[in-house]
Amino acid sequence: MLQEDRPLVELYVTNKYYYDCGMLQMTEIRLPTDEKTLKEKLKEIQYGDGKNYTVLGGETPFKCTIPRELDIFQLNDKLNRLSEKDREMLMRTARPDISLPRAVDRVLSQKNTPGTKLVDKAVS
Repeated sequence: MLQEDRPLVELYVTNKYYYDCGMLQMTEIRLPTDEKTLKEKLKEIQYGDGKNYTVLGGETPFKCTIPRELDIFQLNDKLNRLSEKDREMLMRTARPDISLPRAVDRVLSQKNTPGTKLVDKAVS
C-alpha cells in the first residue's frame, strides 16, 4: 500500500488574503503526497507562488498541535522520508503539547542518531 493511500495528516488550508478579508476558500490536503499533487491542491485556493495560505486545522491519528503558519512543503518532504517503523514511532511519541513539525523532527533525528531512544516525559 502506498503512503498516499494512508495519509498521516489531513490539513484544512485556506487562502490567507481571502481569509483575512472574511471569505473562506478552503481545501483539504492529505500528507504525505508528491510535490505535484501538493502544488495542485494549493492552486485550488490561490494563485502565484503557493505561499499565501494559512492552516486552519487538521487531523492526525495521534495527538499534536498544528501551527497555522506551517510550511506544508517542508512537512510533506519530512513525512515522505518516514519509514513504516518511523510512522509507528511517531504514533507512540507524539504529544498534545508538541507541534506536528517538531514531533516529526524528533522521529527523524532519532532515526539519524543510532542508539538513542525517544522518551516520553510525564506532562503535569
